[in-house]
Amino acid sequence: MEWVLAEALLSQSRDPRVLLGTLCRGEASAERVETLRFLLQRLEDEGARGGGASALREAAREVAAGYLVPLLRGLRGCPAGGSDPRPPARHRRRVLRAAGAALRCCARLAGGPQLAAALAEEALGDLLAVWPASGAEAAVEVLAAVGPCLRPCEDGPLLERVAQAALAVALDGDEAGPAEDAAALVAGRLLPALGQSGGAALRAVWGRLVEPGTPSGPGRVGRRLLVLSALAEKLLPEPGADCAPRAREAGPDARRCWQFWRTVQAGLARAEDALTRKRARYLLQRAVEVSAELGADCTCAPQERNGPSLFWWSEKRKDELLKFWENYILIMETLEGNQIHVIKPVLPKLNSLFEYAVSEENGHWLFHPSWHICIYKRMFESENKILTKEGVIHFLELYEAKVLPFSLELSEFIIGPLMDALSESSLYSRSPGQPIGSGSPLGLKLQKFLVTYISLLPEEIKSSFLLKFIQKMTSRHWCAVPILFLSKALANVPRCKALGIEGLLALRDVLQCTMITHQILLRGAAQCYLLQTAMNLVDVEKVSLSDISTFLMSLRQEESLGRGTSLWTELCDWLHVNESCFRQPSTCSSIGLHETSSLNAYVKNLVQEYIKSPAWETGENCFMPDWFEARLVAMMVLLAVDVEGMKIQYSEKRRTQNVLRIFLDPLLDALMKFGTNAYMPLLKTDRCLQLLVKLLHTCLLKGSSTQDGEETSFCWCLAWSVVGI
Repeated sequence: MEWVLAEALLSQSRDPRVLLGTLCRGEASAERVETLRFLLQRLEDEGARGGGASALREAAREVAAGYLVPLLRGLRGCPAGGSDPRPPARHRRRVLRAAGAALRCCARLAGGPQLAAALAEEALGDLLAVWPASGAEAAVEVLAAVGPCLRPCEDGPLLERVAQAALAVALDGDEAGPAEDAAALVAGRLLPALGQSGGAALRAVWGRLVEPGTPSGPGRVGRRLLVLSALAEKLLPEPGADCAPRAREAGPDARRCWQFWRTVQAGLARAEDALTRKRARYLLQRAVEVSAELGADCTCAPQERNGPSLFWWSEKRKDELLKFWENYILIMETLEGNQIHVIKPVLPKLNSLFEYAVSEENGHWLFHPSWHICIYKRMFESENKILTKEGVIHFLELYEAKVLPFSLELSEFIIGPLMDALSESSLYSRSPGQPIGSGSPLGLKLQKFLVTYISLLPEEIKSSFLLKFIQKMTSRHWCAVPILFLSKALANVPRCKALGIEGLLALRDVLQCTMITHQILLRGAAQCYLLQTAMNLVDVEKVSLSDISTFLMSLRQEESLGRGTSLWTELCDWLHVNESCFRQPSTCSSIGLHETSSLNAYVKNLVQEYIKSPAWETGENCFMPDWFEARLVAMMVLLAVDVEGMKIQYSEKRRTQNVLRIFLDPLLDALMKFGTNAYMPLLKTDRCLQLLVKLLHTCLLKGSSTQDGEETSFCWCLAWSVVGI
């Protein structure tokens, strides 16, 4: 139809210049500008009629300079989404598109490259002047029109500046509004036009796309994928036998760049919109197709020194590679459906991906594990909680059937997205038909997975992984149910010297911050598991008894650590076994029992320091002392007594009451002075009475099997003596 219209116009006049002049007069409607474009395209195809080539070139320059450029300049000040009543947005876009195409024809008909370069310089200046505000649409249309007319060598610097400005518009604008529209226009029209120029423009675009330190937020990833998909044909080698090897090497090969693959993976796993994920799948599929058609080996340099390559191709293993990537793309496409009855039949193919991914010869990764992680991330972020649960269970079951090589990225995935997914309480619900009171299936799988995974970790990695795992439990709001099952899984990790003072502090943060608002029964159970975790994983040579006592104060005795409970006995046994191994403080007191242990010396010194009244608090107007110190001293005294009782049970050298009396000598001395020393500081009196109350309270806690023992009787005697005074 366009050809017929152009022929009809040319048949009306022997001089095409007259037709051009006629079309350039009158209102610049969309139909008039499109008709001008049809005519210019026809003239460009046939060349100058009647041998008037020079006159036609001059007419093309006049049309460009006298009509099209002023028209575009007038539209340039009106953004595509503006409120100008004269040119509606849809009409304006149509005019811009037609005027840009007509301008390209004028640049070609004019013959010399000067017109294209001049138009590009002017449009580039306009683009830089208005961006990032609205109104860049017209300048982009001009650059897209004349860009292919620029010479790769002579106009190389100009092409490079245009490419840099185009990428700035495409990548650095806001994620919504006019900037987003301008980015789409640049990616859809300007960048492909610059890609045709090759050389400097394509190198500038590619260099900006792969430069380090590029922002990696979800919105930025979407913009980068928009640009990459628009230039996919230029950034990937052209397959076919007629493509010379030199031509392949001349342009960039995105398959060999790890930044390209990281962008694709970010789009597959983290993109919030389906279109961005579709672009990422397109780039992956296109790269696989190109590799298969080229039939040449290709390797992307690994990001890590000894890690697997993010992408590689070997013609010898073509069938295996095609099978892997076909299954991978099929899984990613199926996950877009977000329906469990559609996705579940495809999950067995995920198992086959892991079979392909690990070499049977040396047990190393053949495919980078980050590709598998992308699948799990998509499942974890699904709005369908059933799909999320299936993804979590599938990952936790991986190590039951296959031992995977260690991967730092896999370790970070466990501490990051996996633990984020595990924070959902609904995942731990019972299966249909499961009896009440039985354990959560997911909780049991988590426990088994964590034990297996940590046992396979290298020793130099184990400590840092466990520390990060525990710190993750303090880094966000956790409900009581996930914390309970995570704590239980940690408590079942085999005993090892993995945590130091940082790990102990992290466990304390979980107790004091994360669990403070949890339901009391769930919180008490989690406290028990976290104390068992500390006893199993803390390296006692790296922590002191002072560190341990401070940590124990984070446990609520009425909820978990009551005297006489099995947990209390387990703690006493642990202190008994390790009391000579704890890190000694820089100033260690020699005061203590005959042949005293470090625990006994620490507790005796603790009582002495507690009874002392601070010199700066001797006045009568002091506030009531905090109960924290009294609780700490009372608990450590009774722990030391029970630990000593474990020895006496076998040696029968001393009675427990005598041991308690030796620990509390400073308290006895202070209490006996209540009736004789009228000038005893009030603060010291309060502290002594607080300690006595806490000793009685700890002995009489519900569940204590020693509440009628000698320690309780001794404390009651002290209390009655004070009452008598």
